[in-house]
Amino acid sequence: MLDGIRNIKKLFTSKKIKPEQLETTKNDVPFYVFIHGAGQTRRSWNFIISKLRLNSQQYMCMEYNSDLPFYENLEYLTVALMTVPDNSAFVSHSLGGIYALHLYKLKPQKFSTSVSISTPFKGSSTADILKFLSPNTLLYRDVGCRAKPIIEAQAVKIDIPWTQIISIHGNSPWMAKPNDGIVTVKSQKHRTDVDQVEVYANHQEILACTEVVGIIKANTITKHNN
Repeated sequence: MLDGIRNIKKLFTSKKIKPEQLETTKNDVPFYVFIHGAGQTRRSWNFIISKLRLNSQQYMCMEYNSDLPFYENLEYLTVALMTVPDNSAFVSHSLGGIYALHLYKLKPQKFSTSVSISTPFKGSSTADILKFLSPNTLLYRDVGCRAKPIIEAQAVKIDIPWTQIISIHGNSPWMAKPNDGIVTVKSQKHRTDVDQVEVYANHQEILACTEVVGIIKANTITKHNN
């Protein structure tokens, strides 16, 4: 645990934020926190960050290790959360949205708004099957419909503006129901307490859509300033 905390700086990509720097931007744009999906890194946000025209003092990318159990990653992310300014805008992709819900439950004051992208709120029934075929793959045990991280995330009450961007293009043959190649549309639409916006893109290419950038702006900057 101590070694993990000592290395916690690896979870960040932005520089340390000074109070006077936050003061100059807080009435314009929020401070952004990005959480990537399983098997990805901070690089998955390059397109969106560039289109939002954020400088290095206006955002942080949290990273986690997909080869580690969900709750071990969550422990490190919780430590990282302590450095996040209050009333930040969180943007997350896929499993990152599940982490965002757990972090929101722990420290809701850190969140002003949240945008999740292709997040499997109901989990994955395919993962429930694959965990028996590949028992050493932790991801399958963490994202199944009956997995503890998914069930606990479903119980989190959301009291801030939260938008779910739903990717509706893909259609993997391994899933009988409409899906984006990784997650079913039904799982993405499971929560009824969030705003929902559909985008015609698959699970990966949705992070390279100009349309998504516009949705993020409309649901973070505008609501942050209201």
